[in-house]
Parts: sequence; C-alpha cells; structure tokens
Amino acid sequence: MPRARTSRESSRVRPYSNPDRNRGRRSDARNKPLLIDIEDSPDSNEKLKIENVELMREQNQKEHHTDEYEIENLIVRRGQSFSLQLDLNKDYDESSDTFTLKLQIGDRPMVSRGTLVYVPSVTSEPPPNEWGVQVVKFDGGEVTLCVFIPASCIVCPYKVVIVAESKSGPRDDHKHSHIIADHVYILFNPWCKLDTVYMAEDTERQEYVLEDTGAIWYGTSRCQGNMPWYYGQFDTVVLDVCFGLLKRSGLAVYSMDNPVNIARTMSAMVNAQDDNGVLVGNWSGDYSDGTPPGDWNGSVAILEEYEDTGEPVKYGQCWVFAGILTTVMRALGIPARPVTNFESAHDTDANLTLDTHFNEDGDPIDELNEDSIWNFHVWNEAWMARPDLMSGYGGWQAFDATPQEASDGVYRTGPASVQAIKRGHVYLCHDARFIFAEVNADRVHWACVEGGEGGEDWGHDDDYIYHIEKSAVGKNISTKAVGSNQREDVTHCYKFPEGSEEERMAMYQALEHSSQPHPYTNNDIEDIDCTLIAPPNIHVGDSFTVVLSLTNRSSNVRNINVYVSGKLLFYTGVPVDHFRKESHDIKIDPSSTYDLPIEVKESDYVDLLVDQPSMNVYVMGSVVETKQSIVKSIDFRLVEPNLQIIVGKEELKLHQMFTVHLKLKNPLNKLLKKCRFSLEGPGIEKTKVINYKNIQPHQEVSVSCQLVPKKRGLRTLIGNFNSTQLQGIAGSLALKIV
Repeated sequence: MPRARTSRESSRVRPYSNPDRNRGRRSDARNKPLLIDIEDSPDSNEKLKIENVELMREQNQKEHHTDEYEIENLIVRRGQSFSLQLDLNKDYDESSDTFTLKLQIGDRPMVSRGTLVYVPSVTSEPPPNEWGVQVVKFDGGEVTLCVFIPASCIVCPYKVVIVAESKSGPRDDHKHSHIIADHVYILFNPWCKLDTVYMAEDTERQEYVLEDTGAIWYGTSRCQGNMPWYYGQFDTVVLDVCFGLLKRSGLAVYSMDNPVNIARTMSAMVNAQDDNGVLVGNWSGDYSDGTPPGDWNGSVAILEEYEDTGEPVKYGQCWVFAGILTTVMRALGIPARPVTNFESAHDTDANLTLDTHFNEDGDPIDELNEDSIWNFHVWNEAWMARPDLMSGYGGWQAFDATPQEASDGVYRTGPASVQAIKRGHVYLCHDARFIFAEVNADRVHWACVEGGEGGEDWGHDDDYIYHIEKSAVGKNISTKAVGSNQREDVTHCYKFPEGSEEERMAMYQALEHSSQPHPYTNNDIEDIDCTLIAPPNIHVGDSFTVVLSLTNRSSNVRNINVYVSGKLLFYTGVPVDHFRKESHDIKIDPSSTYDLPIEVKESDYVDLLVDQPSMNVYVMGSVVETKQSIVKSIDFRLVEPNLQIIVGKEELKLHQMFTVHLKLKNPLNKLLKKCRFSLEGPGIEKTKVINYKNIQPHQEVSVSCQLVPKKRGLRTLIGNFNSTQLQGIAGSLALKIV
C-alpha cells in the first residue's frame, strides 16, 4: 500500500501547457491526492506497474533552493540530483525490475536537438554532465529513485515519463509508462561548480538569486538616492512568463542551455520596441494612456498585466526595465543585479565620443546634438562563464533591456564582459563598444559656424573642437551591496582611474574599433581655472545659489566672455526648458579669483517639474587674451520628500490583519492634484492603490489601509506616491512576520 503523502508532496498541480489557468491565484488543491490516469491491463497482477508517484517537493525543493517558488510544479536545478517516490502494484524485484525516464520538451521532441532525453538506469552515480536514474531505496512495493541531471542540460519545463520494465513479466508487454501529470521545471544552478553560472560565495547567491526585494540607485553623480523594488521572482506568474518570452522570441530550445543566449534574448523581450515584449518605454512625460513609470513598485504587477492581457504594458523607463530583467534572470537561476551608471553617455553613432555642437553665441544646436548624457542610467549584470571568449572575460556581464540602439537589427544590448569593457576590448561580443562609451567616452565640444543662404546650414570646414572633457561620463557606478541597502561603488570594475595611463590606453584601444577612428587634440593655453559650486542637497521647492568661481593663475589680467544657461532636465539629459540664460564680461586681476553667484528661486522651475527631476547649469566661455576655452557644467538632483511608512508593531503575526499608515508632506508652494498612494508587500499583499484628494501647499497628509501577511519571515513593504506635480516618491519598511 502507498505510504501517507504530505499535502505539499502530493498536490495536483496545474499543467504547464494549460493557458486558461488563473495565474494570479494559487491552486486550491494543495490537500488533494496526485491523480494519474493509468490504463488497466488484464494481467495487472503480474505486470509491473507504477500506481502512484510522489514528487517529494518539500525535500527536493529545499535541497535545490527552490522552495520559495509559489507554483505547484516540481522545480529543480541542473547539475544536481532529485528524488521520486514510486508506489508499485507489487514488490520490487532488484534482479529483474528497472526504471528509466523519458523527458520531452515541446510538441516535437527530437534526440538530435536535445529536446528528447532518454535517462538510462544506472547502478551508481553517473559521470558529471550525464543523465541517470538509480534505485537508491526500496521496501516492498515502495521504491525511491534518484535522478541525476547534467549541469549543461537545457533549462526548460520538461514533460516526464517514467518507464517501468520487468524482465520477469510477459515478454510481449513487459514495459509500463507512467506520465507525471505536470511539467518538471529545470533551472540554472549557481550552487553547482560545473554550471556556467556557478557563484562561489553563498552570501552572493543569497543576494543575487534568492533575494526578492532590493534597491535601485538613481539621481546624479553628486546626489544619489535609492528606490525600493520588489523583484518577486518566486511569484506564481513569473516562471511561466519567463519561458513564454523565450518561446515567443524564437530562440531555439537547444540554445536554452547557455546563459549568454538567455541574457541576450531577455534583454530584447523585456522591452516592446520590436518584438511585442513586456514593457513600452516612454520618456515624453505624457503617460495618460498608461501607468507612469514612477508608479511601479516592482516587477510582478507588470508581468501579471502582461500575462493577463497578452499586450505590452505601458509604461517604463530604465530602472523599470532593469527591475524586470533582474526578476526574470533570478527566476531562471542566473545571478543578476541592477547597476546604475551616473553621467551615462548615449553614443548614437558608435564613434565612442559624445559630440556636442554650439553656435558662435554659445547656444547648443539641438538638431546636431544627437548624443546625450543621462543623469543616470540603469542596466543589468548577470554572472556567468564566457567560454565563447578568451580566458579572463567571465564573471559579471553587462546587458540592458532599455531600448536605446538596435543590435543586429533588434533593440537589445549585451551581454558584454565587464572586464572587456574596462580594457577597451570593444570588439568582443556583445555590444561592448556601446557600453564602453556609456562609461568612458570623452565629451567633445564643437564650435560650429553658421552658413548658407537660409542661415540654418551647419557643418563646415571651419567647425573646430572647442573643448574636450576626458572625465565627463561614467561616475559612481553603483549597485546594492550584498546583505544591506548600502551603495556599492563598482566604477573600478568598468574603468581604470580617470586620467591614468591605463585609462587612456583603454580609450585609445577602443577608438581603433570605433565607427570613426580619429585622434583628436586641442592646444589651449590654460591659466584660468573654472569651478561650479552648488549646495550638497537641494530639495524640491528650495531656492538656492550656484557659484561660478574663476581663478586667474597668470601674472596678467584676463578678460573672459562667459555664457551661463540653466535647464531643468529629464533624467535622460533631455532638457525640459531653460530657467536661466545670461552672459557676462568678466575681468580678473592677476593671481585672483572672481565668484559669480547664480541665484535660482522656486518659482523659476516649479512649473517645469517632471518625474525624476534634475537641473543643469552650463558655463561656456573664452579668454580674450589666450583664446583658452572654458566649459564647465554641473548636474544636481532635486531631492524629493520622503514617503513615511508606519506600522505600530515590530513583529506581525501570520494571517493576522494589521494597519499601515503612509505620511507625506507637500514640499511645494503649489497644490498637488490627482494624488494617489500605492502599497505593495511581497508575502503580505498585492498592490493596493489609494486615490486621494488634492494636497494643499506645504500640507502634511496621512492615509491608512489594512493588510494581512501571507508568509512568515523578513518582508518589505514598498510604498509610492504620485501626483500631476510630483511623481515617483517612494518609501519602504522592513517587517518581521512570525
């Protein structure tokens, strides 16, 4: 007789291939027995038959670090064995009875493509990277099988058939096939040394594979902040969305053994630019027909909407793309993290320089300035070996789902070895040249002469390089530290110290493989030093002063013509509008310093505010006597108010309701309209949205809601506030559920 089964092991799960199941709701059949239809045979008393299979989910998934996944299918990792318990119709005969497995992927499985696998019976553990199934324990008609998975197998849901064979049975019908009702998922295994995603440190595996909440950095190089993000890689909907994306991409199933292929495919499928992927990018500021990017607290709500509607979700920006990409990679077992590059270059013509063009009055020529510098840009890294590259280029690989430029005709980026980027080896795949420019391009300022009868003709032999900035981009490259919400600076992983011989050599080597290789020089006599000084923290609603400080190091008088502009920016570096334009003629005595205050009032910029607001003050000038060019700019983030999340208890009980309060103070001397709060708690509650009336200038408000915890352990509440005037105000609170 079969032994008693635990509810977790014997649950009837939803078939992987069933498109009609309710993905947002867990199965209500946890306590029902596993039902398998088996054909009766007239000689069933003699023929060896499998009457029942226990998946031993609790034991297997704990050993495979997959016990947090919410779907009911058995989920295991390659390069590791798992157990199955068989209940037979008669006692097991060690001398005559054997068991083999048949694993199938898709509708037309083929041995030649690795989508049909016959797992042989073995008497001992097989060599690494070979399949095998071994009887490890038996007691009467109860048999325990150990199934060995190679570390290089295809990562996919498998249909599993167990074949029982007895040499003592009827010769014409000695096999019995038993189909496991629901697909078994096999994932990558960072715990296995033979897997190409192996990661040695357990604390890093915990952070980059198992952690389902995190923080993504944003702001400017001078003032960074972090936003909480719920990755939710174990949520019910996620795994099936992952494999659905891979199928929809057209990636050959036999290529799904390689994390390089997975990363490159997912960087394309997470955006909807050209393949009906998950998320539509929008940087216009108009989100009236969708969700503003700043409203999202995590990936799950986006993936649920995508799965439910079958249509790309509106809208996202770089940190949202990076959050989703982190989710799908961790769900598949590939260590991944979001990485933020401050002062991030967008090189549109692959010449590895950021070319900025100005007219003779110092005004930028917008139609020529296709390159840009984003205040920050978030991409991803995934950890893997790179056997397709030279030795030494494994480890962290940079890749990006934000649709910026097409790669081989598709909007995707990477994966590119971070080591290759640092060394200027931009010829190595994939897209190392583009990412190198993001972190290490030189910014070249061009002075352009206007010509033509219409007065709008640009591009002449008289155009010249006005100034070169060799350290303008790639600053404070950041990610969340392991085990804490502190910022870890990884700039040294992407580039040598600015101005060092190694950094310049990497730049020159990269330029040899640019679209327009060229050495460039400028021969200014430089005896005027220029500095812009801004307050360290400028909050939304503040009035403040930026100081332009000019120092004359020569023994002669210097006359300087200076043009000053101030702009409010989207975080991508695209200007919203000017709030200041002015010019000055400045005389500086020998060995002297001149300070020019630039005052900015709240009223100068409050009507220009956008989500993720920042400002730029740009100075361009020329020294009359020496023709020295002066170019200096400073970007600063406008710090938004805190969203406070308050819970009265330090410990909360499972399934017991509690109250959460959200508090916010309007920092502006202006009414906030169309206000809404949202709250999401992984393991506690799905996203809740609370619409709120208008908030008066400088008014402090509080809203509350009640939640019920669904899981024990350390959990994080993530809150968000948005209005017409202020967007993306976030907060988080860690909770302990007992």
